[in-house]
Amino acid sequence: MTGIGRPTCKKAEKRIAPSKIFHWADNCPLTVFYWAENCLLLKNRGRRKREREREREREREERERRRERGRGEREDGRGEREREKGRKETGEGSREEREREREERERERKRERERERREERERERERERERERGK
Repeated sequence: MTGIGRPTCKKAEKRIAPSKIFHWADNCPLTVFYWAENCLLLKNRGRRKREREREREREREERERRRERGRGEREDGRGEREREKGRKETGEGSREEREREREERERERKRERERERREERERERERERERERGK
C-alpha cells in the first residue's frame, strides 16, 4: 500500500529512516501505512526541520556579530568602541562638543515642534472663524 490518503498517523512524527517509513495510526483499520516518498507529513517535517536549522544558524551568526561589534550597537551597525575610534582618527571633536551638538539638535527639534503646534492652532482658529461666518 502506498500513500493512502491524507496522513492521520500520530506516530508519524517519530524519526524513522526514509527507507523504513512505516507508521502505526491509532484510528486506522489497516493499522499499518506505508508512506510513499511524496508523503505530505514527511515533506512538512523535513521543511520544518530545515527552517529550524536555518533559524538557529541565523541566531548564531547574529550573536557572533554582536559579540564582535562590542557594546552599544546602533542602527549603522557600529559598536560604541568603533565609533569612538573613528572619531579620534578623523579628529571629530571632543565629548563636550558632541554633547553641545546633540543638545543643539534637541533644541532645534523642540523649536520645530513648537512652531508646528502654533501653526496648527492658527489653522484651527481660522477654521473656527470660517464656521462662524458660514452661520
